[in-house]
Parts: sequence; structure tokens; C-alpha cells
Amino acid sequence: PEFDVVAAFVDVDICLVLDRSSSMKLDVTDPATGMGSSHPNYCLPPQPGSRWIALDQAVNEFLNEIGLTIGTERVGVVTFGSDFISSCGESNQKVALDQDLTSDMALVQFAMNTRSTTVWNGNTDIEAGVNMARQVLTGPSSRPLADKTMILLSDGSYTAANPTSEITLAASQNIVVHTISFGTGANQADMAAFAAAGGGSHYHADTATDFNAIFRKLAASISIIVK
Repeated sequence: PEFDVVAAFVDVDICLVLDRSSSMKLDVTDPATGMGSSHPNYCLPPQPGSRWIALDQAVNEFLNEIGLTIGTERVGVVTFGSDFISSCGESNQKVALDQDLTSDMALVQFAMNTRSTTVWNGNTDIEAGVNMARQVLTGPSSRPLADKTMILLSDGSYTAANPTSEITLAASQNIVVHTISFGTGANQADMAAFAAAGGGSHYHADTATDFNAIFRKLAASISIIVK
């Protein structure tokens, strides 16, 4: 017998929605849920061994894996914290588009490296991050025929509005929302609920090794074959 099979690789637009609250500058092994202004690293960029640097390295793993797929993926980066001027004299925005959707992964890596070498602090306005990422994935830089994926990362709990309504709205616009909780202080129950509302999967990482494995797994799932 003979069979005719048609296979197509679906292009995907991906927005990484990343927590840059002060606690992301804590050490990966630190069980604390927040970083106060008296912490020696408060007025410094993220240091080696911190949660943010572990995230930066995991995102680089993700981008390397994305580069091996047959489809054409475009990646953007949104980071979220909170609005305030810290005691370090730094002005913090609750949300920022660090990199619009692009197929040039070097630009995404540059955006991550820039955050890794600057001072920032804040709380955890997840709703603001999801709102901006949704606009990115439905805006002029997005591709009408591409699948839409949001990857939301946090090491804590939301400190402003509950983001569920924004995630539900994203799902209604055909955006799949995956979530990653990181560390012992992360609210795994909330992050799992957010993934369920967004039609995606929830993952939890306790270590940098876990982090890398999760991002590699997500990257491998991006290239979809339709038969």
C-alpha cells in the first residue's frame, strides 16, 4: 500500500514574559521571597548565581534550540516589575517591551544581556506583563498566520491585579499561555491556574538545571508538524 502524507511546519510567534522583581536578584538557593533595600545586592545588577542570571542562561538555551527548528519562529521579550523610584536612585517601570518580535535571536540575547547588566528592582505586576505581551502577539509585529505562544515566568506571587482575566482574554485571541514558577517562594498553585486559563502547561523549577531542561522542552515543542 501507498500513502500520501502532507507535512507542514507551523510558524510561531513567541513572547517571553519575565519577572524582574527584586527577588529575581536573590541567589537561586536562597529561600527568601523578597529582597529588601538593605540587601547588599539591592543596588547592583543581578550577580552570578542569582535567579535572573539562571533565567538568562536558560533563555539562551531556549534560543539555541529554537535556532535548530525548521519553522520560522519570532521571539519577543517583555519584563515586568512595578512603578517606583528605588533607594538606589533608579526609576523602575512596571512593564517594558525589552525586545519586539524578531527572528534575529542575537537581538533577543542582547535584550536579556542588557537586563543582566543593569540595576532594577520592584514588585510583581504579572497582569501588566501579560497585558503587554498580549498586545505584542496581536499587534502589527505579529504574523496573522503564525501560532501565538506566551511563556510567563515568575518566582513569586502577583502584587497588583489578578492576571487571570488578561490570560483568559489572551486565550480567546488564540494565544497559548505556558507558565514557569521558579524557586521555593513561587506560587505554584496560581501559576498552574494561569496556565490552565491560557490553555497551556505549567512547569516548576527549583534549580538552574531544572530551568534549562524546561526551556529546552518548551523549545522542542514549538516546532509543530501537522499531517
